[in-house]
Amino acid sequence: MILRIENIQTLNLNAKIDEEGELILAYDRKPLREHGNAIFDELPKDGEARNNQAEVVIADFTHKGVPHQVFAWEVLTTGELLQWSREGGASRSGVRDDTEANVLVSAISVPKRSDTGSDTAGPPAPGSTQTTVKVKIKKQGSMPF
Repeated sequence: MILRIENIQTLNLNAKIDEEGELILAYDRKPLREHGNAIFDELPKDGEARNNQAEVVIADFTHKGVPHQVFAWEVLTTGELLQWSREGGASRSGVRDDTEANVLVSAISVPKRSDTGSDTAGPPAPGSTQTTVKVKIKKQGSMPF
């Protein structure tokens, strides 16, 4: 059920809001909700010629003519949130060679951002469009989720 891919150094996820108003993430037109909201990128082993590090990028998008900014936080085992950086119209995990995390993703419409009181340094405000996905990046031969 998990969406498995191999050797993708920049894992570009697309976001959109569906007819029910839910935030949907997809990779290469494959909605992650059809894959248990989980994606696994298996990287080359150490010492192989290809780069064995990856970065997850979730781009901003427009819904019904309204631009939305995407913010992402890793949910730490302590329950705390570690915010991803924002650069170039996207949230970015930073380049890593190994990660396994639940990621809280929120889309905030740009005109309404100040109206909702959303604080982009903290968790999403109530009423913002959000979802949680599981992201795993491991070297070849690692155990699946």
